[in-house]
Amino acid sequence: MREAAATQVRVIGALVLREARTRFGRTQLGYLWSLAEPLAMIATFTVISYAMGHLPPYGSSLLLFFSLGTLAYQFFRRIASFCTAAFDANQALLTYPIVKQVDALIARALLELLACLFIFAVLIGGIIFVQQLSWPARPELMLAAIVLLALLGFGNGALNAVISSYVLSWRNIEAMITRPLFFMSGVFFVPDRMPPAILPYLTWNPLLHGVELMRAGYYPDYRSPACSVTYLFFWAMSLCVLGLIAERAMRVRHVTDAGAA
Repeated sequence: MREAAATQVRVIGALVLREARTRFGRTQLGYLWSLAEPLAMIATFTVISYAMGHLPPYGSSLLLFFSLGTLAYQFFRRIASFCTAAFDANQALLTYPIVKQVDALIARALLELLACLFIFAVLIGGIIFVQQLSWPARPELMLAAIVLLALLGFGNGALNAVISSYVLSWRNIEAMITRPLFFMSGVFFVPDRMPPAILPYLTWNPLLHGVELMRAGYYPDYRSPACSVTYLFFWAMSLCVLGLIAERAMRVRHVTDAGAA
């Protein structure tokens, strides 16, 4: 088992390096270019809100409020998106017996997690430095939010990758279903200030709890009755287990079909 684990670690490491070279190594600004999308998104929302005369829903910086929400959501969405395409992107390598589908999933998730951490550190650190804001009050809560949202994204991406192997149009269907989540996850609002009739339905969304946990980690006096770490943990672990079970079942089926042929 130790030798098999060591082999899998080497395979995943090689896949991470290959993915990094493919995604970021083609241009000299490859790593910095990954900042462009979230920076443009946050800047657009901030400028529009300032132009409309909106005040920060919480805290003194509208830019920081949007950044914490947007980047928290990105830990889920980017990891889920890149894991969904893991099998197609590594189709040639998956013909080698030593490379398993789960290796491609883990490698893509790790690389995207590192990219998201880089983006988060640069943008949040830059905003704090430029606007002379205070540093996070409870960084351990922010770290917990990052880990749980990343696991949620991995589980979602693993399930999508397996389903996409059998339903070719699933990526388009899934993107259409999950697109409204960005506007329902607390990126632009504080849940406790929403109408009481709507709030219970919003709290069904686990991403809302992740965004709230991120903000609770930064702001020293941020208290959110709508935030449940237990609920977010349940969803993250459940999706991860379901995704790994689905991947394992697909792998066994492929081996059975190959043996029968």
